Amino acid sequence: MTYFTELTLQRALFKAGFELDSIRRYDFSGGCLAAMFRHRGHDSTVELRAAPREIEAAFGYGQRIDEYRKRMRLALQRKRAAGRNVALYGAGVRACAFSNFLGLGDLVDVAIDDQPERQGLYLPGQRTPIRRFDDVQQGENGTIFLLA
Repeated sequence: MTYFTELTLQRALFKAGFELDSIRRYDFSGGCLAAMFRHRGHDSTVELRAAPREIEAAFGYGQRIDEYRKRMRLALQRKRAAGRNVALYGAGVRACAFSNFLGLGDLVDVAIDDQPERQGLYLPGQRTPIRRFDDVQQGENGTIFLLA
């Protein structure tokens, strides 16, 4: 998965020789950009500068993810110590990225997915089994469900 702001998408494609023709935002899957670009040809007179806000956001992103990872792991460790199981609801791209990027594989007991093709397999990048909801075993004090 790759995440872009409008400006970072423009900059990436500008460096490859493209310029923005149009862009739209959609409220799909947490927000989505759809953009049309066209090749500039050999015109190198246009320069696209990064905005200070974009630079600041990029530099802070890694730190915010690391802080979130630590908080999430600590919260799940505490719940498991209290006898709860942890289930990840869904085994699609977002759920896999969520679990792998945050390093949660050792803290998630099971991924739940209603697609039979995924059931009986494991999440990519970890050994978390994928089961149907009815097959999930409850922890002695219940189950924590994570939504990617």
